[in-house]
Amino acid sequence: MANADGELRVPDGVNVGNRVGGTTPPKLPLDKSQMQCTTCHDPHLRDNATGNGNAKFLRLNRFQVAQPGGGAFNATNDIVCLACHDKGGVAWAYSAHANRDVASHTYKAAAAQQREFPSSSDTPANTNPEVWQVSCLNCHDTHTVQGAKRLLREGTDSTNSPKTGGNSAIEETCYQCHTTSTGSIVNYTALTNAAVPDIKTDFTTLARRMPITSTEQLAGAGVEVHEIGGIFNDAIDADCTKATGKCGKDFLESRARLGFGAGTNRHAECTDCHNPHRVIKSQNGLPGTLSATNTKDKAGTHKHEDATGYTHTNVISGVLRGTWGIEPIYPNNSFQSMPSDFTVKRGDPGNNTGSLDSATYVTREYQICLKCHSNYGYTDDNLYPNGTTRPALGGGSRTPANSNGHTNFSRYTNQAKEFQAPSTHAVAVGSVSKGYDGGAGTSAAATATNNNNHRSWHPVMRPTGRTGRAGNWLTPWSNAGALGNQTMYCSDCHGSGTANGTVMPTGNSNTIEGGSPWGPHGSANNFLLKGNYNQNTGVGQPEGLCFKCHNYNSYATGGGGTGWSTSRGDGHQVHRDRIKVGGSTNGLKCNWCHVAVPHGWKNRNFLVNLNDVGPEAGLAAGTAVSYTNNVGYSNGPYYRNAFLRIVSFPSGQWSESNCNGGSRDTMRTNCSSPP
Repeated sequence: MANADGELRVPDGVNVGNRVGGTTPPKLPLDKSQMQCTTCHDPHLRDNATGNGNAKFLRLNRFQVAQPGGGAFNATNDIVCLACHDKGGVAWAYSAHANRDVASHTYKAAAAQQREFPSSSDTPANTNPEVWQVSCLNCHDTHTVQGAKRLLREGTDSTNSPKTGGNSAIEETCYQCHTTSTGSIVNYTALTNAAVPDIKTDFTTLARRMPITSTEQLAGAGVEVHEIGGIFNDAIDADCTKATGKCGKDFLESRARLGFGAGTNRHAECTDCHNPHRVIKSQNGLPGTLSATNTKDKAGTHKHEDATGYTHTNVISGVLRGTWGIEPIYPNNSFQSMPSDFTVKRGDPGNNTGSLDSATYVTREYQICLKCHSNYGYTDDNLYPNGTTRPALGGGSRTPANSNGHTNFSRYTNQAKEFQAPSTHAVAVGSVSKGYDGGAGTSAAATATNNNNHRSWHPVMRPTGRTGRAGNWLTPWSNAGALGNQTMYCSDCHGSGTANGTVMPTGNSNTIEGGSPWGPHGSANNFLLKGNYNQNTGVGQPEGLCFKCHNYNSYATGGGGTGWSTSRGDGHQVHRDRIKVGGSTNGLKCNWCHVAVPHGWKNRNFLVNLNDVGPEAGLAAGTAVSYTNNVGYSNGPYYRNAFLRIVSFPSGQWSESNCNGGSRDTMRTNCSSPP
């Protein structure tokens, strides 16, 4: 069993083992190599130290006495659970839930007493324990409420306190602490670096959220789909057969359990993204050998400060350490092609500092997201605008179909397909002719779509390589040496709403991380966005998503300096000054020229081209579509009130001859007063 599990100690005969006549019995005796009640309990034992609370007749410590060391079991200092459960040694010892310098929050008296921990409400009064001392028992209870899985404390959907029956609801265990300072069972002060992240509020009060409760999952109320471990074999890196798997410790689920070939299984759970035995409070999730000094940062989330002096990256933060994910493998560079295979990333990084995406363990946030948001986690017929197999939009707390001004958009897109970042396309804008290689046009000989054209992407997977690109970004994206070299998180755009001009959660600052949590748990905006990205973004919408990173005054109000060089000046400024939105107000909306799902695209600069609409809209490659003047073209996820027709992509400065019929008069006719 120990070999199959991966995080169980082999019985050593001293701490755990069978009784042998004539020898000192082990501290935790087995009965014919099997665990019994009497392995952990002896009804003849009594703890005379009242300050320890109810000792439960345990043969060894009910609580952790000193900072765990992560090595061999220490009967004097360690909680009894660690005699059998190794939990990765140092990985657990310096995790955010076991490190005494981090998990130092004290239990509230009533919560401690309810759990039969020492409490200041006891008679005589005892000291309320800290989280690190309670150790395993914060989340687990060997005699937990009926209906809970994994012996999780309070792990059901019962609304009673304490819980009484109900169906399994793993998130409820996490919500014991991860809620408001008033509702939490431990004491903490909000808006400080010692605050406990309030995850429950995002998951339970915001209009759009991931389906974490069984009532929000398609499998039906009372059916919790999430189930780690099991016996399956999805790939060489996800061989979870009984003899060699050890998948439970890495929290792996099968592809079928995620939703591949079984769409009603799609779900979200805390342990889909986090391994609570391995998370650390460090902004760098790969600091090397764990110690007391590198596991107590101001936060466990990634470094994102609206400040100069650093280059933003997509390397995992401490709260993502040791979970599992996937790396897509692509058959070619085309936007029209989805991944053909995947490499599973799993396991504890140990002492490694290497952050290459080729590592065997998770090194990037996107690797975690893509296991559900790609054809690894669902069946994809790769047909657009909707097809019939990708997960449907709408239902419960999910974003409805045709939201945000879309037309004919009813199913998810494949994010692994969109975010692909081919190295041969990571060049200065317009410096290579790879439009066809990236999925545009009908052939490389079609110069109008191929020449000076290439794929574009937000740098979630890889940098863009556009180091010479001009533009007016906000910090940290505008930092010296960052453009073209930096990368970003999915959760820089997805999560609860943020203030204008920043993606930092409300209440956070460059020095304090105790406000609203990072992460795509929930949002008031569709698609779990931190700001609106709809048919109006670009005009009178300073809170729009684009302007969390791009300077609103430069792009939307005519300030200039955006890097769009034309023969008549800054392109955004020139067009804004000449176009009357609805016939009255000067303005320029993002989706008139740019793709409506800006993860990645077949053309450079995320530019739509109505002379070359293809399979991404259910049409043959190279189709020129028509639209009503001043109305635009809308179809599926990618085209929303689009107007731009590109005659040719320039190698340098844009001119009237490149666009919409090649003349100023044509452009005026097409979009003099768009909606």
